[in-house]
Amino acid sequence: MYELPEFPENDDILLVSALLPIAPRAGDTEAAARRWRRFRAVRANGLVATPGNATVSLAWTASTGATGYYIKRSTTSGAETQIAAQAGTSYNDTTVTNGTKYFYVVAAYNSYGTSADSAEVNATPTVPAAVM
Repeated sequence: MYELPEFPENDDILLVSALLPIAPRAGDTEAAARRWRRFRAVRANGLVATPGNATVSLAWTASTGATGYYIKRSTTSGAETQIAAQAGTSYNDTTVTNGTKYFYVVAAYNSYGTSADSAEVNATPTVPAAVM
């Protein structure tokens, strides 16, 4: 009978069972047990939205294990859908309308899966005030 190793209770970890022809056994070394585990990217943190004239600039901290990021947007809090995917840690959303409030989240991904969404941020692009 095989025993599965204990895994942290964390929604940012994914066990890819297709890579497990047999489960690690009790007494295996940590290095051997690690060969059986695969992890999806850690959630992106530090998301900041900076509004401009018909643009919102986003920036966030790189996520461990990420090969890319899904940028998601909505005009309703909690209802974001994907608008872009890219490898970098910044994005300029130029498809926004001045005076409309936008909500954003970012999710990191790699070949093992997608992280939970980042904390939500919002921004309202505006026309710059006239200088007199």
